[in-house]
Amino acid sequence: MRNRLPDLGSTKLPPAELRDGELRLRPPSVEEASLYARWWGDAEVSFGFCSERRTAEAIRDAFPELEAEARDIGHWIDFVIEVNGTPIGSIWLSHWDLDEATCDLNILIGEPDYRSRGLARRAIQLLCRWAFPKMELKRIFLCPREDHVPAIRCYESIGATTTGIREEVVSWRGETVCFREMYLEPEDV
Repeated sequence: MRNRLPDLGSTKLPPAELRDGELRLRPPSVEEASLYARWWGDAEVSFGFCSERRTAEAIRDAFPELEAEARDIGHWIDFVIEVNGTPIGSIWLSHWDLDEATCDLNILIGEPDYRSRGLARRAIQLLCRWAFPKMELKRIFLCPREDHVPAIRCYESIGATTTGIREEVVSWRGETVCFREMYLEPEDV
């Protein structure tokens, strides 16, 4: 299978850390479940992801699967976003298409005081600069809600191309939500 490192078995994953000045992306820790639960309970995050609150217990219970996925591919694909040592959000890759060499990128800034400061843009660029060559990706999709203007503006500022609206829709709190399909290619970052 392409992009696989030697089987790490039950050994710990090597620490993955990406840095850009005061911005750091690092692997998550199960001890941060309550922090993640607070972020997922934030109204802006719920709106952006059409999701309901997640409990710390549910997040802790899901962590072994997250860690197993990272071990299986040989590196982390989920990261905590830190600014000067303070965790402010999360960024991760998902929905792999190995034949097309594509995936989706998701990001949330869980700390409201850190929104609209260009940190999401920088975190996306940092992760993409690593992921494109490391994982031999041709395209990374960003798929915000059609009406999530801050996310769309952020992605456009990086150079993301819009292809239209995804076929999938979600029913959330009595409304039908559509998602814009945008993408980045290696030369965009």
